[in-house]
Amino acid sequence: MVQPEWVTLILDGIMILTQAFNLCVFHYWRGKEPFVLLHIALAVMSGLVGIITAVTPLVRILPWDHTGSVMTINLAFRAFQYIETLYTLILLSISVDRWLSVEFPVKYRAKISKTKIRQAIAATVVLAVVLNLPDMIVHWEVIAAFCHKPVEQSVLTLARRIWKILAGPFILGVVAVLQARLIAIAVQTKLKRINILSRQVGVANNNGNNTAGGVEVVQIVWSSLRASLIIVLAGVVSGLPRVIPLPVSTSPILLRIINLIPAVQHMYSPVVYLLFFPQYRAVLVRICGQMFQRPSWMKLRGVVAAPIRADRSASSPTQMRPA
Repeated sequence: MVQPEWVTLILDGIMILTQAFNLCVFHYWRGKEPFVLLHIALAVMSGLVGIITAVTPLVRILPWDHTGSVMTINLAFRAFQYIETLYTLILLSISVDRWLSVEFPVKYRAKISKTKIRQAIAATVVLAVVLNLPDMIVHWEVIAAFCHKPVEQSVLTLARRIWKILAGPFILGVVAVLQARLIAIAVQTKLKRINILSRQVGVANNNGNNTAGGVEVVQIVWSSLRASLIIVLAGVVSGLPRVIPLPVSTSPILLRIINLIPAVQHMYSPVVYLLFFPQYRAVLVRICGQMFQRPSWMKLRGVVAAPIRADRSASSPTQMRPA
């Protein structure tokens, strides 16, 4: 039977590889719009999660000193808390960015820049420190790490429960509100365009049937928003273990399974990008095409030198831009 430590290491390896794949595609993406920097930051955070969570199983497998092992696991656990909070804040930044681009498109285009996005990322780094450092100082002693079983769950006091809600579900709730606003804008825009089209068809053909309009609206809205809904849903589900207290008698196996739930959000992004991010897919197709068309000694050089034109109309997985 495969040991749980090896299962965790395999999942960590998948996280690292998938995010390395994302970063590779983003690297060869020329003429990136500013919002793409947020997706790069998101991929970096997911890759760091894979690296940090690999520390605990490695410590348990390798014959380390007991005191050093416990300290290393505790440090890895605290680093994981920080990176998870930072990941959630970057996800919130993406949602805010996409909401602004839809709600105020003209002003957004005029004022947004890569410098401002970098400043926003720096602000999330500082905010994550503010949210996590007090808890790390106050509750460091109540975290018990072992080399042969999962990290013990600390007692959730009222203050710590409030902190957990603010650092996770509250932020995800704001993300959900922003996504709901994007859905409302999408529905309003598509309905207006369908009505305009219906009037034009009605003028040309008084016997025209517009019963398919509602179905078309649903299909258009769903196709443009399902990526955002997938990301938000995965974020909400992965945040549940942070706020739901588990009884002391919880089975170690069940505890491991619950703790692995957040790993899903750090592995699935390449699939979402490929399915619902046209410009990401175009970059990957162009890279692969150049690699297969050129001689082997020119492959790398050809890919690097290939200009990739920015598509201003492209949408990100957390972007919904009415079209």
